[in-house]
Amino acid sequence: MTHKVRWVIAVPAPAGDRGDIVLGWLARVVVGIVAVALVCFDGFSIAIAHLSAIDDADKAAIAASSAWQSSHGDTAAAAHAAQVVAAEHGETLVANSLSVSADGTADLTIRKTATTLLLRHLGPLRTWAVVTAHGEARYTAP
Repeated sequence: MTHKVRWVIAVPAPAGDRGDIVLGWLARVVVGIVAVALVCFDGFSIAIAHLSAIDDADKAAIAASSAWQSSHGDTAAAAHAAQVVAAEHGETLVANSLSVSADGTADLTIRKTATTLLLRHLGPLRTWAVVTAHGEARYTAP
C-alpha cells in the first residue's frame, strides 16, 4: 500500500490584499461617528435641560406666589414652596434669588445640571452642563 502525500504550501497574500487598509479606514470612521454622537448627545441634553428648567422655574414661581398669598406675605413659606417644586424636578433654588412683589408676583432663579456623557468628565467644561433659568409668575385663584 502506497500513500501519496500532498503538500500544501500557504503563500502569504500581498500586503495590499490583507485588508489592513480597510480595517484602518473603518476604525477611523467608527471613532469619528462615536465622537460626533457623544458631542451631539451632550448638546441635546443641555438644550433639553435648559428648556425644561425654564418651564420648571415658572412652576416654582407659581408655587411661591401661591404660598406667599395664602400665608399673607410670608416669604419663608414662598421660598419653601419654590424649593419643593424645584426639587421635584431635580433642580435647586438659587440662594437669595426669590423676590415677591406687592401684587404677589414671584421672581426667582433655579439651577439644574444636565445629564451628559462627555462634559462631566472634562473638568473645565463641567460648568457648561449647569443650566440656570429665570421664572416669574403670579398666582391667580380660580
